[in-house]
Amino acid sequence: MISYLETDETELDLIKDLWEKLNHHHQLRSKNFHQDYLNILFEDRKDELIKKSNKGNLRIDLALENTINKVVGYCISSFSYENGEIDSIYIEEKFRKLGIGDTLMKRALSWMDSNNIENRQVKISVGNDVAIKFYNQYGFHPKHVILKQLKNE
Repeated sequence: MISYLETDETELDLIKDLWEKLNHHHQLRSKNFHQDYLNILFEDRKDELIKKSNKGNLRIDLALENTINKVVGYCISSFSYENGEIDSIYIEEKFRKLGIGDTLMKRALSWMDSNNIENRQVKISVGNDVAIKFYNQYGFHPKHVILKQLKNE
């Protein structure tokens, strides 16, 4: 049985293992920037999120598998002024297709609704086509494409 908990940046360490799996997922799918993902450490991302929380509001929704007492999914969302963002979401592979991602997204979007946040975005790494389809279900669609120059090209 899955239960859902809401927490904040003080509990970021609870998602470390899942975040590292997400980072590895991006590394495997990135055609041009896989090295960047090798160099990103959880502690650095954690520091970024803590700084972000100091400028606005940050929420972490956790999916907990009660029978094994383990966090199997999370969604980090934030807002500052009128701008909201889905910062990160990940579901343990064997727990996918059970509606956990849907529940986590709905919780994050409902939180933004309750705070009157109308401008919302999510950043998706190139190569993560499954994520684009997932976010399309919630009304997210491409607006910009950002190109990053590769060194020595």
